[in-house]
Amino acid sequence: MLKPTDNLVKLFDARIGKFDSQIEIKSEEIDVLTQLRDTLLPQLISGKLRVPKAMLAVERALQKGE
Repeated sequence: MLKPTDNLVKLFDARIGKFDSQIEIKSEEIDVLTQLRDTLLPQLISGKLRVPKAMLAVERALQKGE
């Protein structure tokens, strides 16, 4: 059985670690966008919320997430 060198394992871990970080960040972004969609869409469809007010709601929600 072949075993990679320690340097190769470290290099692999360093590169994969970057992907893991990106996946985590993107997953959090997806969660925020999903919440925005689920909150705003029913209000937009019913007419309770107009686009200019929706933009304000999105800006407020994004500021909360920061």
